[in-house]
Amino acid sequence: MDVLKRIDEIMRKQHLNDYQLSKLSGLSTSTISNMRKRNTIPSIATLEYICDSFDMTLSQFFVDDGTLLYPVNDTQKDFLDYFILLTDEQQQLVLEVVKNMQANYHEKMDRQKEKLEQRKATASQTTAKEENGSAE
Repeated sequence: MDVLKRIDEIMRKQHLNDYQLSKLSGLSTSTISNMRKRNTIPSIATLEYICDSFDMTLSQFFVDDGTLLYPVNDTQKDFLDYFILLTDEQQQLVLEVVKNMQANYHEKMDRQKEKLEQRKATASQTTAKEENGSAE
């Protein structure tokens, strides 16, 4: 990946010029402009400042168009942080629990949908009987 082209692409998308990126990132304007003039790839530390100003992570910066990213909220991040610390066996167990929870949820939703459909059918039958009874 061409890092400088990627920086330019994001700057264009976010309508930023060198001066604005410099102010947002805390880097000097000469640092920003020298990257292009000298065609030098910024250090990881510099790139982290730039990514922070773009409101993205380093991993998001390096993702290509074909990669799907899922936004993660704080609860999910906490879960993943703890999950990573588990042994492989513990991770498998947690994964099975989550899969079972998901399956149980879908079964419950299907049962509720069936009950609702039964109530609707009963209600429409009752309405039809009442209409037939009043027509006679």
